[in-house]
Amino acid sequence: MWTLFRKEISGFFSTLTGYLVISVFLVLNSLFIWIIPGDFNVIESGYATLDPLFAIAPWVFLFLVPAITMRMFSEEKRMGTLELLYTRPVTHLQIVLSKFLASWALVLLSLLPTLIFFWSVSRIGSPPGNIDTGGTWGSYTGLLFLGGIYAAIGIFASSLTSNQVVAFILALVVSFLLYLGFDFLGSLAGTGQVRYLLLRLGIDYHYNSMSRGVLDSRDIIYFLLVMSLCLAATRSVLRAGKLLQLTVVTAAIVLIALISGRKFFRIDLTEENRYTLAPASRELMRELDEQVYVRIYLAGELPAEFVHFQKSIRELMNDFRAYGGDNLQYEFINLYDESDEALRNRIIAGLYDRGLRVTNIQMRDREGGASGRIIFPGAMISSGGYEMPVNLLKNNPAISHEQNLNNSIETMEYEFVRAIGSLIAERIPRIAFIEGHGELDSVLTHSLMDELKNFFQVDRGHINGNVEVLTDYEALIIARPDRDFSEADKFALDQYIMQGGKVLFFLDPVDPFADSLTGGTTVALARPVGLEELIFRYGVRVNYDLVADLQCNLVPVNIAPAGEPAKFTMVPWVYHPLLAGPANHPVTRGLNYIRSTFASSMDTLDGSGGVVRKTILLSSSGASRTREVPVYISMEEVTRQPDPELYNRSDLPVAVLMEGSFNSFYKNYPVPPGVTPADWQVIGQSEPASLFVATDGDLPANEVQFEGGTFRAQPLGYDRYTRQTFGNREFILNVISYMTDRTGIMELRSREFKLRLLNREVTGDSGRVLKWRLLNTLLPVTLVVLAGLLFQYFRKRRYTG
Repeated sequence: MWTLFRKEISGFFSTLTGYLVISVFLVLNSLFIWIIPGDFNVIESGYATLDPLFAIAPWVFLFLVPAITMRMFSEEKRMGTLELLYTRPVTHLQIVLSKFLASWALVLLSLLPTLIFFWSVSRIGSPPGNIDTGGTWGSYTGLLFLGGIYAAIGIFASSLTSNQVVAFILALVVSFLLYLGFDFLGSLAGTGQVRYLLLRLGIDYHYNSMSRGVLDSRDIIYFLLVMSLCLAATRSVLRAGKLLQLTVVTAAIVLIALISGRKFFRIDLTEENRYTLAPASRELMRELDEQVYVRIYLAGELPAEFVHFQKSIRELMNDFRAYGGDNLQYEFINLYDESDEALRNRIIAGLYDRGLRVTNIQMRDREGGASGRIIFPGAMISSGGYEMPVNLLKNNPAISHEQNLNNSIETMEYEFVRAIGSLIAERIPRIAFIEGHGELDSVLTHSLMDELKNFFQVDRGHINGNVEVLTDYEALIIARPDRDFSEADKFALDQYIMQGGKVLFFLDPVDPFADSLTGGTTVALARPVGLEELIFRYGVRVNYDLVADLQCNLVPVNIAPAGEPAKFTMVPWVYHPLLAGPANHPVTRGLNYIRSTFASSMDTLDGSGGVVRKTILLSSSGASRTREVPVYISMEEVTRQPDPELYNRSDLPVAVLMEGSFNSFYKNYPVPPGVTPADWQVIGQSEPASLFVATDGDLPANEVQFEGGTFRAQPLGYDRYTRQTFGNREFILNVISYMTDRTGIMELRSREFKLRLLNREVTGDSGRVLKWRLLNTLLPVTLVVLAGLLFQYFRKRRYTG
């Protein structure tokens, strides 16, 4: 068998055809990956990855591998040497295996020069070496298995005919049908179990999984079984009339395939284990007992960075389906496939009204021009007659769009798992907005409530001193009260916390009388509401001051002289700080700035009793200050340049999260009058609970504009003057999700994926780009030519010496 293997390898390289086939393979890959503009061009993609190679190589393999295998048996039949082989002390199986392994080895040899691509991308990465080595080797493994299955098909095709051209065409057609034919049949089947089964029968489904750098036992077994089936069929052709053995082998292969689908393992070779789902995600997918359908509105012609984003979504969906099976279905929809512009605009408006956020992108045409296009970088998930929007794209203007996309990919699993979990949940958790103390009304909190309704049952109501009325709620929200809380209401809140409750306090310790600023000057005074002493007991002191910060939002100011028409310009207003949180915390990771208005500072206290962990979630910048009340504020301040020496404080806390066991404010005190039930026994030490305290009551307040004869709430965080949408809505949703999370999925927001970009200094220099293009186009072919010359030299020396 080893002698036959060496004979096939030697025979392939003894003629010019062998070198020509491999050279054509390398040149085609080089052209698509380094020269020709398009989605497969590494330089244009901007990412330090060999994904373009693993995307284009299967198509080039369709021609390369049949060219390698077409002569294996066809030439033997044409020359009449096959019968001579039968007289040798080798079995039919050994003959088949030797030719197959020789073909597979030749596929491997053709891949070796592409390692120059790997080295090149690594060198021009930012920084050099910024490529996922483990994931790349895993992808090469997938490509090698793909070559093996093509080789097995080619061997089978070659055994059917004595004509090499016919063998080549037959192998190409069968490989193509097995690669994409089942995908086509699956698209005709629509959705459901039949479509999922058809997809799994095709090569493309399993290769796409492995080409990411993930070794799944089901994919490996699929490739090995298809190879075995093709080789068994080849052996049956050579041994005419042995169909019974082929039938037995086929039955065994089907049985192994069925068993392998039930128990499997996966090895994620990527550096950050980016394709390894969290335990909570895997468990959720396994528990799907009804179909969840995901429509992703990100298809068609897209910029390179969004092609990468789309690929990440597709890969995540396939990971979900690895555990959820056919209960998880998805499709990518291109809105611009709809030729009727009016109908397309109605569809876009409908998606926007249903909660998907739009993004404008610029598309370049072949003539060098550009045109704007609206896309929805998100999905609609439906199940059981309900649907939920999932917005995937993060937008933080302070970082690059590549980093924003990377942040979006990092949190993608969390966004989908949270939405799917909410859709299929048997029990909907309840939260409540507390009323009765001048809190923000339903109009000013409409945007937040509308978003919360996707995950919670949202109520509003009065406490009225009733402790028991609060116990059914996962969390309570107290949004900017401006009147005192009664002792009975404070007692009810305290005892709710002692039972493990979660409360979000959005307080305005200082009232600046902002409406008076239209006249030019106002005064800021303290405005306690009685909750401050409660919060002090739990470990936070609310300060009666105002935070002024050079990192601030803009406001419109009339700069026209008196008596002339108003002329407004946008100027920084230090009393509207733009707040930020820790970059590595699940709540604040990847968020845009949080807009605040007239915020106060706070202090965290030690020795307040209980075992409490305190995390500052929002704070000012490194150039801020505080002003103690009472303080006069004048809009004339915007005309004066702030003195940097006064803004000498940094990271003033504005929002804190407290988690742990708290001591009751009413420990060792009698129950206040007005509490229901009157015989309530005071709980002195809390079960594990969590509290969030923010010293800006406007954080959850959306703007309201008068449109079309009615008042319309704007998205939370949207500023009508700067037309920016800050991170307020996502921040508060994250806080509530973090506090009420019982599955651990919130930790998914802490995942970090290294951003792997090419060095822009290299890719922006036409001379250096040309050097790398020439290197990766000419060097692989040159190595093949040199190897051929050496092979011929040693072969001639061996047989003539």
